[in-house]
Amino acid sequence: DSDRLADAMQIVVSQDYCVKCHAMGDFVPEGSPRGLAPDLGMVHKRLRAGDVQRWIARPNGILAYTAMPQIVPYDEAKPYLGAEQTQKLFHGTSPETVDALVDLLMNFDDYAKSRASVSGLVAESKAAKEAAAKEAEAAKEAEAVKEAEAVKEAEVVPEKLPEIEGKQTEGL
Repeated sequence: DSDRLADAMQIVVSQDYCVKCHAMGDFVPEGSPRGLAPDLGMVHKRLRAGDVQRWIARPNGILAYTAMPQIVPYDEAKPYLGAEQTQKLFHGTSPETVDALVDLLMNFDDYAKSRASVSGLVAESKAAKEAAAKEAEAAKEAEAVKEAEAVKEAEVVPEKLPEIEGKQTEGL
């Protein structure tokens, strides 16, 4: 169960999800204090699990004008029931992902006592995302070099063509 919460924490600390707007534990996102979303580390003290579950599953279903996106959409027709984008961080269906996030938030005080700081986890997540972006860029550059070499080689071939054609017609 602790692995499940650790995996859910990967969604929370990802720069693409919760910590983009929410404070949690010893982490506070950059930006204006007025633009910050509620502190997720305090959810277990202020809300009931069922309310948190409904909110995470479909925030605009509770508050139509909320700025919070639906991070774990539900769609029966899609793989993982819609939780495709979070699969790198948490392996489960949309309902399983929402349940794990709720369990993490409702037990954050106990979970946090046994783990590293949230700021450290956010920094690790950010570094991993940057490394993946650099790796993708390097692969893109390598592909461009490969393509350039292929074009250069294709330019050389036509120069040899008259020589090859001449040898083929000599015996005729």
